[in-house]
Amino acid sequence: MNAKQAFTVPGTATNYAVEELYLGAPDPSSSAEAYRGNIKKLIVLVEDLPTAADIEVDVLKAKADPGVGASWVTVATYSATGLQTILDLLRWPGVRLRAVSGGNSGTANITVIYE
Repeated sequence: MNAKQAFTVPGTATNYAVEELYLGAPDPSSSAEAYRGNIKKLIVLVEDLPTAADIEVDVLKAKADPGVGASWVTVATYSATGLQTILDLLRWPGVRLRAVSGGNSGTANITVIYE
């Protein structure tokens, strides 16, 4: 499966784009039980990225509430364009990708391939 996401990165450093990409559940308001941990592998292609911005890959803690920020743990941060890595996520119940500003506004575009 694959997905594309465009993030509107704000100009204020450390602020996140409002867009977020969730894999493993359709909605962050879903209960933790809705996350089945069905993402085995994740390939992230960062196509465009504003200067100093990062793409974060977060995983949901087991039995945690996906609507609570502290329930997520960052496992990878990408600050350059290109194919970044392949992650094995078999043990995690959910995956979230988001963009954080480094002080420059713009659009970050990613494509993810997952199974």
